[in-house]
Order: sequence, then structure tokens, then C-alpha cells
Amino acid sequence: MRRGVFAGAGAQERKRSRADWRRTWRSVPIEQQRNVREALRRGGAVGDPALAALAAEAAERRMRRGEGFGHPHLQWVVGSAQALVAAGLLVSSVANDDPLGVAFAAVVIVLAAGHVVLRRVARRRLERAAAANRALAGQPRYSGDTT
Repeated sequence: MRRGVFAGAGAQERKRSRADWRRTWRSVPIEQQRNVREALRRGGAVGDPALAALAAEAAERRMRRGEGFGHPHLQWVVGSAQALVAAGLLVSSVANDDPLGVAFAAVVIVLAAGHVVLRRVARRRLERAAAANRALAGQPRYSGDTT
């Protein structure tokens, strides 16, 4: 028996909800879409309370992206593999007294670390934006909160 996101009715519900979201998002005027995207980039609330619920849902959907290389665990694996290869290259370059290899390995390690840091910063901004927009829309503070 198959389990998980892609099994049975769960996949159909997920596809329908994506389709509904796309339809809803495309029905919003371009200027308002820009306002929502800018608020998410800033990590704050949109100026218009009518857009707050849409902005909160957009932030939650961006945080939940779980496909392909956008999946958080897969990105972690790719970043870890990149760091391990660079560390191996660094050790090999130092042992062989290769300054070009050392410089290249250091750059790759810095890029891998930067990727991890920037991803965490973006996630925190989206969390702040979702909370601020939920508060503006009068929704519960957390998406699963029923109080």
C-alpha cells in the first residue's frame, strides 16, 4: 500500500488545492500581487487588510514548498554533500600544497554556508510576514491554532 503525499485521494486534494490557489492568485490584480510579494520579501504585513488573508496564505505556501530541489530536506542533503566535497578538496589541497585548490575549496564552503544562512533568513521573514498578515486579517496567530 502506498503512503504519503502522492498516494490516493491525498494527491487529488493537494492538486485541487494548488489549482484553487493558482486560480485565486491569478484573479488578484497585478498591483496587489506586487504588494503581497513585497510584504513577504520585507517580512511584514501588507498595507491593505483585504489582502492580509491572501498574503498570509501566500507566505504559508512558500514555507511549505515541498517539491523537487525545493524540499528542505533535499536542499540540506545537497548543501551537506557540497560542503563535504569541498572539505575533502580542502584537505587534499592542503596536503598537496596546492594554493589554487585551497582557494577554490574555501569559496565552495563559503557558498554552501551562505546558502544555509540565507535560507534560514528567508524562512524567518516568511514566518514574520505570515504572523503579521494573520493578525491584520483577524485570523489566529498560527495556522493550526483554533483559539
